[in-house]
Amino acid sequence: MLSKRLTNKGISVKQAEADSLIVSTAWSIAEYQSKPVVVIGTDTDLLVMIVAKATPKTDMHMMFTLYVYAIANLQHSVGEAQKHLMFIHAIT
Repeated sequence: MLSKRLTNKGISVKQAEADSLIVSTAWSIAEYQSKPVVVIGTDTDLLVMIVAKATPKTDMHMMFTLYVYAIANLQHSVGEAQKHLMFIHAIT
C-alpha cells in the first residue's frame, strides 16, 4: 500500500526481500544517480550494512522505527570502526 502511494506521487520504489539487495540497490541509486535515498526498515542488519557501505558521495538515510537517521552522521559517530562494522556486527 505504501509503495503504491509513493509511486503515485512520482517517487521511485523498489521492494526486495534480501537485505543485501536492498542495500546494494539503495547504494547504487545514491552513488551513481546522485539522488538522496531513504531506506525504510526495522532490521538492524540493514542499518549496519548501509553505514558500512555508504560513501561520502552518497546521500543516504534510513527510517528505523519512527526516526530517520542520516547515514553520514552515523558514520562520523563510529569513525574508523566503519571499516570493520560488518565484522563487529557479525560477532556480537
